[in-house]
Amino acid sequence: STASIISKAIYYRDDGEESCESSSMHQAVDFVYGQEIRRIPFVFDARALDYARLWLVNVLVCLLSAGLLWPWARARSQRFFYQHTRLDGIEFGYRSHISKVLLIQLALVAALLGLLISLLVWPWYAASGAVLLFAVLPLALQKLQEFQLRNAFYGEQAWHYTASIKSTYVALLAWPLLILLTLGLAAPWAVMQIQRHLVESRSCGQIKFTFHPHLKQYLSLLPPLLLANSLSLPVLYFHTIFPKPAVVFVVVLSWLLVAVRWRVLLNNLFWNSTRCSLGYFVAREDLRSYQKLWVRNNLYCVISFGLYWPWAKIARAQYKAQHLAFFANARYKKWQQTLIEQ
Repeated sequence: STASIISKAIYYRDDGEESCESSSMHQAVDFVYGQEIRRIPFVFDARALDYARLWLVNVLVCLLSAGLLWPWARARSQRFFYQHTRLDGIEFGYRSHISKVLLIQLALVAALLGLLISLLVWPWYAASGAVLLFAVLPLALQKLQEFQLRNAFYGEQAWHYTASIKSTYVALLAWPLLILLTLGLAAPWAVMQIQRHLVESRSCGQIKFTFHPHLKQYLSLLPPLLLANSLSLPVLYFHTIFPKPAVVFVVVLSWLLVAVRWRVLLNNLFWNSTRCSLGYFVAREDLRSYQKLWVRNNLYCVISFGLYWPWAKIARAQYKAQHLAFFANARYKKWQQTLIEQ
């Protein structure tokens, strides 16, 4: 019976994980033996001043190269954030060849510039070019994702991108079009399918990830979207009655509130629905605390004319790590032992 099963469960309390953070993800927690044996929080240990130095060099290089070396700068930033993120004491890594990143992203930039120039000189050709670019964009994004994951590591375990071209086009083209055509009403279903693609299209070594969402939870995306529509659409329709600054303020504020709320909801839904053979993830971001972080970061960036940007990025990364943990099962210990033996 159910009662007898519960009576045989062995409860114990772990000691928490070593961390300088005070988040609930790093505190002691009760477990049921046999279901999960360990809770492992993510740790981000970078200092804002270190990233500020790297960011300053990136900005100067981009300015001196007229933006041509932006992919190089972006790869350096990615490497910094990977190397300062740890799970169970093991660092993530990013070992891309800067020249290859440069070539791939410069090709995309060249295509966009060509489209812009043709739009100004040959509008008819530009229209067909825009359709062509829109059609090949999912393929380009797939190749870029394959390259980035191929150069990402967890310890010595390489990441892989396993999605087919068909599934990539469905996820990055069909589902976004469905959201637009339904004026956002299909967003819960479409976003859920996009996140499923993002999770199940990658693996770490031999470990594959699966996605187990509940559509009812994704329906929580609709209320803020409908509220933003009900506020912004009437104001836009009667824009001649209201002052232009008021129209802009209402529309921008409405969609900013949606973006912030969606950011928290989507991040929690993404991680809480992700599992693998070694365990599952739990994300507990809070809307109120994230709103405070968002307002503070943007306010300081405006006051400092953008100079606070490195500190804002580090604060966001720390916030995400503080509210994310991996709950390992019994297989994780065996998997970890095989890594040590290798």
